[in-house]
Amino acid sequence: MKKREIIELISANRTIDNNDPVIANIEDRSYYLPFRRIEDEWFPNIPDLNQYFDILKTEIKESIEESDKAKEDIKSIRCDHQVRLEHYGFITSDYECVLCGHHVSSDNSISFKDSNNRNKHTVTFIDKYQTDDYYDDKYEVKEGKTKEQVYTYILGILEKYNDEDEVDLVEEFSKLNIDNMTINKEKRKQEKYILIIAGTNKEYLNDSTYISNNYDLKVEDYYNKFISMLNTKVAIIDNSFKYNQFSGKVDVKNYDTLESLNKSLEYYKDIKFDIVIDLSKLYQFEIINNQFQSNEYKLPLNELFPNSNIFSINEPLKVEENYDNIKKLLKK
Repeated sequence: MKKREIIELISANRTIDNNDPVIANIEDRSYYLPFRRIEDEWFPNIPDLNQYFDILKTEIKESIEESDKAKEDIKSIRCDHQVRLEHYGFITSDYECVLCGHHVSSDNSISFKDSNNRNKHTVTFIDKYQTDDYYDDKYEVKEGKTKEQVYTYILGILEKYNDEDEVDLVEEFSKLNIDNMTINKEKRKQEKYILIIAGTNKEYLNDSTYISNNYDLKVEDYYNKFISMLNTKVAIIDNSFKYNQFSGKVDVKNYDTLESLNKSLEYYKDIKFDIVIDLSKLYQFEIINNQFQSNEYKLPLNELFPNSNIFSINEPLKVEENYDNIKKLLKK
């Protein structure tokens, strides 16, 4: 990443951390998923104190607005997660990027969404503040580091760079003599992600009766082509495709209705797919003059995957030709 981007990420994180104690006053964090109380429940209705409560409300709202903007700023920068804090777990550790907050699982955890090279070319510190997964108790690790301590190291490294310079933080940290720091200098291999959408949808009239249309494209024709490619992951959304081997290289979701299909697309939309192949034939059904009529339905793939190359294929033949064209794009 560029020096400018790294500094922007640190600044955004500091804003979020500074505002968190204020926002915590209106949130219930005793549950796994904390929730924020509505404004009327922030403070009691005490006439003699309401004017002071209004001042506090303004402060809270400003803190929320600042933190929301900071979160959007973080999302706008493509972080490479080079510097992490390690959180101990009951079975495996979890690694949190100090710059964007993204959590990365350990290598012995099978994950489709996360790269197989996710823990290569990284700098890792033990988080000073840990939580016992079993007892939910918080404790400190003497040799651990806080985010602020790591930020201090990073900002010191950046002093010799110009704003638009690319900075390899792993290489720079490897030159420093810091206790309890783990360095992995192995370069990450670039992985390609492919999404194949196939099949057709059903419209249920009741629990046991539905209408649908014919479908003649085979997802296997394309799956078999791409699955053998090195450093390539394939996700499939289809009516009945099965994949029995438990692997992070392939991920499959089956659907029958448009609703279940869209839920699968929602699950995958945060993955930066290089290629999206649409083999589906989808329809919306309606009753006109007491007869069922089907209208072709197109998925909003350009909106869901704006940075992907999208191929819409509706012919069952030309598999080799389509494969060759897609493969050329993957090599770029």
